[in-house]
Order: sequence, then C-alpha cells, then structure tokens
Amino acid sequence: MREQVVRDIKGEFLDTTFDYLVKHGLENTSIRDLCKDIGISSGSLYYWFAGKDDLYINAAKHGLARVAQKLFAHASGGLSNPERFFSSFINEVSKYKQELRLIYQVATSPVYGEAMRESADNLNGDYEEYIVMIADSIKCKPEDLAPIIFICLSIILDYVVWDDYKVTKMQLDYVCKLITGLVNTI
Repeated sequence: MREQVVRDIKGEFLDTTFDYLVKHGLENTSIRDLCKDIGISSGSLYYWFAGKDDLYINAAKHGLARVAQKLFAHASGGLSNPERFFSSFINEVSKYKQELRLIYQVATSPVYGEAMRESADNLNGDYEEYIVMIADSIKCKPEDLAPIIFICLSIILDYVVWDDYKVTKMQLDYVCKLITGLVNTI
C-alpha cells in the first residue's frame, strides 16, 4: 500500500514537472523556480531524484509514456477505418506537439540524451505491445504492421520538429494506403 502511495506521489510530481518544462522549456527552468511553482522545497526534490539532470530525464520519460499512451489509444480505436483515422491523426498529434518537442529536445541533448535513449528498449517493448493490440483490432499480423507503425512514428517526429502539415499529410496518406492494403488482404 505504501509503495503505491509513493509511486502515485512520484508520478504526480513527474506530471507536474513535465508540464512545467513544456511550458517554460529546459533553458528557462531553474530548480528554485520549479520548486517554487509546484510548492515544494528543493530538499524534497533531492529526496526523489539525484539532481536536476535525473529529474529532467525522468520527467521526459514519464511524459513520453503519457503521450505515447494517448496516441496509441487513439490509434487502437481508429485503424479499422484507416481513411478516417489518418484524416484525424495529425490533429491528434498536434495536441501534444509541445510535449513531443520537449521530449525530442531531451532525447537529443548532449547532457540528457544518452540516459534518455537508454530507456528506448523499454519504450520499444511498449510499442510492441501497442502494435499487437492494434494488429488484433484490424486482424493482421503484428510483424506486418510493425514497420508501418515505426514509419508513422518517424513521420510524427518529422512533423513535430518541422511543423510541415502538407508533407506530413502526404506521408500519412501513403501510410494509409499501406494499412488499407494490409487490412484488405485479410
């Protein structure tokens, strides 16, 4: 019971920290300002994390899991009709663009990137679970769907960084054709 309470408190702290970092950016965040904004002492922060770097990395990982869960939930509910899904997917991704930009910034940072990328194995495991779930919903083999999903992730990353709606729409329209072909071969 106590462990669950501790996890809940830490999760709430990571949620709040991630939201703060999204709003203010890494460059404009100091531990003092962050702690003041969320109403804790810096000593409390060091109870949970080894330091600022550890906090930022854990907050970005936590935020990535949160955003990925929402995007895959959207995907699992809509891929049975690929045309409708892909017509709304850019708008769904746009809801999380700022969060995804922060995650990208942390993942590519010379300071935080290596530690962030070390968790990629865990993230790929999560992606594989989502791929199996989506494959079941559209009645195809996960190994046939996986490359298409990873192409979508690359397209999303490109959109988040460059904000080019036209190119992203063109790419997703093509992926839609691939998935429609996959669904129609069943």
